[in-house]
Amino acid sequence: MDDDAQKELNAYLSDNDIQPTIVIHRGHSYYLPSTIKQLVPSAKVVMLGSCGAFQSLSDVLKISPEAHIISSRQTGTGEVNLSLITGMLNTLREGKNLNWVEMWKGFSKKLNGNAEFADYVPPYNNLGAVFLMAYQKLQEKEERNNAVSN
Repeated sequence: MDDDAQKELNAYLSDNDIQPTIVIHRGHSYYLPSTIKQLVPSAKVVMLGSCGAFQSLSDVLKISPEAHIISSRQTGTGEVNLSLITGMLNTLREGKNLNWVEMWKGFSKKLNGNAEFADYVPPYNNLGAVFLMAYQKLQEKEERNNAVSN
């Protein structure tokens, strides 16, 4: 039933020319490949709140190359995910930009003492994603230069 509901949602979004800009995966890690398969290039913020989601950065960036990614290195938890999601939604509802450094300070205060929160990597500290983005841009530049040379 979940798969059917997701297909119907994707069809609705497509039929109405709606392109998601925020994608949240907060379920079990064995569902993560299905979420990534449904990503769209328009995704600007991708939250991967499942266990070990950090290992999927390159898969996300192949589809959404400029996405700001929040990911969990090890254990993803409902309490942390809910705090992050609520914080992002409240910030956007107030008409503010997502200032990750400031928001992460607030999350740190709110989740003080929560050991699992330390496993979450904010977009500005996601060095793996930053490296992959820079590498992809370098590859694209080399491909353009080779095309011009030929």
